[in-house]
Amino acid sequence: MTSPPSNDPTTRPDGSTTPSDPQVVDDQVEVRRALAESERRYRIVVDHMTDLIGVMDFERRVQWIAPTITALLGWKPEELVGTIFTDLVHPDDLAMVTEREAALFAAFLEGGPDMTEDLVLRLRRADGSYIWLSGRVRVMAGDDGQPTGLLGVMRDVDELVRTREEARRDRARLQATLDTLIDPHVILGPVRDDTDTIVDFTFLDVNDAACSYNGVTRADLIGARLLDVLPGHVDNGLLSRYASLIETGIPLVLDDLPYATELLSEGEHRFDVRAVRVDGCISCTWREVTDRHRHQQELTDLATHDPLTGLANRTALLEELQRALSAGRRSGRAVAVLMIDLDHFKDVNDTLGHAIGDDVLRAVAHRISLAVRAGDLVARLGGDEFVIVMRDLDDTEEAVRVGRRLVEELRHPLTVAGNELTTTASLGVAIATAASEVFDLMREADTALYRAKDEGRDRYSLYNEDLRREVTERLALEEQLRPALERGELTLWYQPEIDLATGTITAVEALLRWHHPSGEVYAADRFIEVAEDTGLILDIGDWVLREAADQAAAWARLDPDHPLVVRVNLSALQLGEVGLVAAIDEALTASGVDASLLCVETTETALLRGGSTVNANLQAIRHRALRLAVDDFGTGYASLAYLPDRPVDVIKIDRSLMSTITSVERTRQLVAGVIAFAGQLGITVTAEGVEQWDQAALLHEIGCTAVQGFLYSAAVPPDVIPELRERVFPRP
Repeated sequence: MTSPPSNDPTTRPDGSTTPSDPQVVDDQVEVRRALAESERRYRIVVDHMTDLIGVMDFERRVQWIAPTITALLGWKPEELVGTIFTDLVHPDDLAMVTEREAALFAAFLEGGPDMTEDLVLRLRRADGSYIWLSGRVRVMAGDDGQPTGLLGVMRDVDELVRTREEARRDRARLQATLDTLIDPHVILGPVRDDTDTIVDFTFLDVNDAACSYNGVTRADLIGARLLDVLPGHVDNGLLSRYASLIETGIPLVLDDLPYATELLSEGEHRFDVRAVRVDGCISCTWREVTDRHRHQQELTDLATHDPLTGLANRTALLEELQRALSAGRRSGRAVAVLMIDLDHFKDVNDTLGHAIGDDVLRAVAHRISLAVRAGDLVARLGGDEFVIVMRDLDDTEEAVRVGRRLVEELRHPLTVAGNELTTTASLGVAIATAASEVFDLMREADTALYRAKDEGRDRYSLYNEDLRREVTERLALEEQLRPALERGELTLWYQPEIDLATGTITAVEALLRWHHPSGEVYAADRFIEVAEDTGLILDIGDWVLREAADQAAAWARLDPDHPLVVRVNLSALQLGEVGLVAAIDEALTASGVDASLLCVETTETALLRGGSTVNANLQAIRHRALRLAVDDFGTGYASLAYLPDRPVDVIKIDRSLMSTITSVERTRQLVAGVIAFAGQLGITVTAEGVEQWDQAALLHEIGCTAVQGFLYSAAVPPDVIPELRERVFPRP
């Protein structure tokens, strides 16, 4: 009979026992295998983990520490087992560790949490340096629930902590820099509505200057809404610009931005704004430039306005006229320029002084400004000349009506410094065409102005087609005249002067003629004004002097016993020219003519204009023994008072007096008086424009010694003069 399995243990050779039941044996084997596998896995985890794990008793003595200690701190685990863990803690962190440990135990004993919150501290490496670690500490408890020690798990955060510290220092440096800026600087975050539309911004950060500028503290601004702090930004569109910057990232640069807010004093302020997008926010700096703006405005006003009257100056006038013409071409509306010149304003300055003259100009400027339309530009070119630009004219007659009204308004007396003054003005009106340019229109208005002056002043004149045709012809004449001298188209003809006592020629007047390309011979009065206005008269005048001197020398060689005086006309421009004396000397030297055979003629107006150059030229003429004649006497000042003070040899009575000398007693007495007075001064008299025998007879009767006119001869080419010199003309 077989016995049942016994549960008694079987004794092993080593003295240990095993359960005699096979099932029990199998269970134990499985347990051991499970434990071994768990140990193997645990060892794998411990050997390959990067975190640091350690166990301490309540005296902070290390009981066990993971091998990762070597990689992190350079210590071997066995070097630290049995040591006090807190000996590795940085002295500056020890108090924090102690405090957190005490709090952990207190909480555990009271049934609270058994683990600290994240703890960041520095531990000493084997080489003496420190490394930042972050982790947690848990209280370990036994089966009875009592604490048995501490378990710590820590991770290397050295690079992270140092990076954060560097970032903190960078931010501190940046904040310090921003706080030292004079200009306000802010960081703005967008505020969006339910549709994701930016409706406002909040202040995320500000510098001290931003707080000071707005008169608030940093706490007042941080978190505040932009529109609550600076509501005026809505008006100038800055909010939409900020929103666009957030969307596009394109930096915002705004110069001279107009802005007004209740936080600022009354009046408009100006700002320069610079803003960029940073991490979905706006970094913005601004600077108030109100003073700069005002200063620039003042400089602009000085550059574009007349300081005396406050009206626009020439620069502003030309710019506005250019804009008006461009706008007129687009809109089809007309543009007009009105040019005004005060009549005889020089008399005001000469008699009442320039201070009163300035007051008159200011009063006239005010009166003109009141008489024009609201949008018209009124400018002062200088002196007593004003210009008005009228744009967007549907009816060109409006410009004429304004011109007429201005002339009428300026007739009314002005009260200036207690003086009641009556002024009048001449005005020219020019209407732009589709092809008009700025200076064309200005020139046309100026031409119309001088037409008004020529017609008697105190009136307006419109630049019309007739005037345009005259100007066109004048410009063409100018272009043809410029090369005329080089082409040899100019020549001199000579009109004789007859001695009434002998009936012979004693002098001739050199008169300029132009063999025009058309084949016609132009008398001087047809082109001399153009020559004077363009300055061509200077070159032409020098040529005339040389030509006349050569001709006088030739005639003197032809008949040495009866030399012929040649009279040469000098314009006012020539008489006031510094180079006149040099031109005379060149003519005398090149021709070899006796200076006494050359006589220069000029008008009373040119003679009395005076000036240092004119006086010096007159003295040089006298010093060189040239004769001087006053031409057209009676059409200018017609005064005898200046004659004793001027080196005058001959007076030539103007032809206008000849027409009435035989019929008007007053004219006869005037001419007789001039002849008698001149005789007392040793000045000879020649009467011009003599065309009738009774005129010649009367002149002879009252003592005139020489005459010139068609009665005897018109101007003739030089080769005719020798033939005329052979003749004896009838005597009275």
